Amino acid sequence: MKKLCSILLAVLLAIALPVSVMAEDYTISGDFVITTDNPDCYTVENNTVTFHDGAVVTLSGNAGNHRLAVDDGAEVTITLNNFTAILAAESWSSTITLNGSASATIILAEGTTNNLTAGRESSAIRVPQDATLTITGSGTLNAGIENGNSLAASAVIGSQYAQSYGDIYILGGTINFDFNTTSYNRNCAAIGTGIWGTEGTDNGIIVISNATLDCGGLNIGGINQSQYSNVIIDNATVNNSNIMASAIVGVDDNMTVNGNITLNADYEIAPGKTLTIPEGVTFTVAEGVTLTNNGTIVNNGTIANNGIIVIEQGGVLSVAPGTALGTLINRGQVKYDSTQLTYNVAPTYTVTIPEKVTLGETATISAEDVIVAKGSQVEVALTGTSDDGEFTLATDKGAELTYTVEDSASNEVSLDSTVLTVNPEFSSTGSATLSFIAPDDDEITYAGEYKGTVTFTVSVETVQQNP
Repeated sequence: MKKLCSILLAVLLAIALPVSVMAEDYTISGDFVITTDNPDCYTVENNTVTFHDGAVVTLSGNAGNHRLAVDDGAEVTITLNNFTAILAAESWSSTITLNGSASATIILAEGTTNNLTAGRESSAIRVPQDATLTITGSGTLNAGIENGNSLAASAVIGSQYAQSYGDIYILGGTINFDFNTTSYNRNCAAIGTGIWGTEGTDNGIIVISNATLDCGGLNIGGINQSQYSNVIIDNATVNNSNIMASAIVGVDDNMTVNGNITLNADYEIAPGKTLTIPEGVTFTVAEGVTLTNNGTIVNNGTIANNGIIVIEQGGVLSVAPGTALGTLINRGQVKYDSTQLTYNVAPTYTVTIPEKVTLGETATISAEDVIVAKGSQVEVALTGTSDDGEFTLATDKGAELTYTVEDSASNEVSLDSTVLTVNPEFSSTGSATLSFIAPDDDEITYAGEYKGTVTFTVSVETVQQNP
């Protein structure tokens, strides 16, 4: 009985072991084959192959008139292995379309040549505003548009005219661009957006690194110099193109910001790299974006940081004193190109006001050791009395008499009058004498001790300039 239980347990353990799933080839049409270990990761309908979230596929052969698409919000990985998809101009279709916020990584398999051609006013790879495209690998991609006689066009990789493109990362491989048209108007870009009256204004970022591009005379960014396009080219070879955008262009280990650029996607400066921001140029890190610096940033222009700048160990940010860096996470070094000296002097002064004065006598109000900001002065004003602004004294029986206050020039002082000013531009001390004038004897009816108060207010005020 014990032996039987042991054998049964061994069988159950064997059944519980995972079974690996091998990738298989699925023929779509002719020699167009999709290789994947999950045949449910795509669907085919009306000559469109749509890839769903999590799809990992390899495409090979000639797709004929099939179009490729990625679901909105899906993240997919597509390897091109000697794959060709060429659409006629009359198709008016993009070869690969990333829908909505789709994210696709396209790998150019080593030693392969791949071909993607779109129809009129379309893209070899359509990357709308919220989508993200990454191209890697070491193979070759020939990408183009067969535009026929249309006057308007799209970017070969990017968006259609008047529409914004998403984030485009070309991080490997060799890409050759082509735009075929019988029209005299070449409103097409290699990467970015085309134009037909207007251009997209809320574009993503274009990053080209460790890749070789021949743009065939087509621009990168937009058709004209675009204030809405931002491009980073680092350790890459780009031939036959103009950069119609604000750009960071790298030569060897040195990168320079050309034009005012807004970094609207996370970016990392590698160790040993130096990014220089020239004088008069503004480099903006957009809200929610992180610039990670493992190398050196030399700022001779302006850094406008609405996101986060992270300086990793070994990284150096060289800025002018007083530069506002916003949110900064510093594990490296912030280096100032000169020494900024500061010294804080707090405002101070002493104002003396007599505690008691008898009518018929004078009182001296003084200020000394006055140190206030340039353009300011200390002012003392008579601002109140014990009888709601009336210059009267009263006995405890309710008898009243009226008095007046005069300055040293015998001018009567009214309520809210300034009686002393001390401007440190001229002197750090000053005084004023006030006379408290009793009424004539024939104006006094009752005997007794008359009492009251006056209130003085001390303040620092801006010196009023003469017009």
